[in-house]
Amino acid sequence: MHEEVLPTDVWEMLVNAERQSNGEWRITTTNRASPFYKAGAIYVDPTVRKWALQAGDGFRADTARTALSVNGGATGHSGSNLSLKGQMAAHDAVRETLITILQEKPSSEVTQRSIICAFASMASLSSAPGEQAEKMPNIASLKDQAALSDWEVRRDAGKQRVDAVYAEMTQPEQNFAYRIANEHLARIDSPNSTRTLDPERPRSPPRSLRMNGPIQGGEYVPGGLQAAGVSAPPAALEDYPMYASSGRRAPR
Repeated sequence: MHEEVLPTDVWEMLVNAERQSNGEWRITTTNRASPFYKAGAIYVDPTVRKWALQAGDGFRADTARTALSVNGGATGHSGSNLSLKGQMAAHDAVRETLITILQEKPSSEVTQRSIICAFASMASLSSAPGEQAEKMPNIASLKDQAALSDWEVRRDAGKQRVDAVYAEMTQPEQNFAYRIANEHLARIDSPNSTRTLDPERPRSPPRSLRMNGPIQGGEYVPGGLQAAGVSAPPAALEDYPMYASSGRRAPR
């Protein structure tokens, strides 16, 4: 499984953090290549730390059907049978956005729900569009071949789940989720890319469902999202992460 939002090293940093006298948690790393090392010591509010750990554990995707957005293009993930050039940069973009989130304090904007929605947006945006994944020289070799033909439909379903979570939130919570989504998109994009956010939701607009070489997904198209049968969010907030990431896992 690919940890979509909370990589193992960040998980370990949060678990092994040092409790400070004011109740905050100090996280550091000795890994000089990590964005966390470059950021220096980060002090995390205990409630934000708890919410991040709880939400992060649920965002998981099958590596066999994973292509990540990076630098306006796409890269494979270990276990995908695709080129891994850019995988580290894609993971570092996630780490950089996490640094922003972990330095927030609970407020009308920063709540358990809004952090879950921000994580859902990050995971959705980090799932490479078919139009970009098609440019990978070995995309036809994706380990989970069944994932190629409904690539963009599943991305649409993921966007619909983001919408469902977003719709339940207050305006301040929505403002936070949208801000984080916008920041994360800028990190995985490139100056020449046409990727954008929907003006009213923290996810990208729908794309064409045409086959683009071996993979489904083309340019942005007008209208609504096109996946059918997407369920409403579960009753328990703790189950939202698994709900939001379900389309990026093979049926079991």
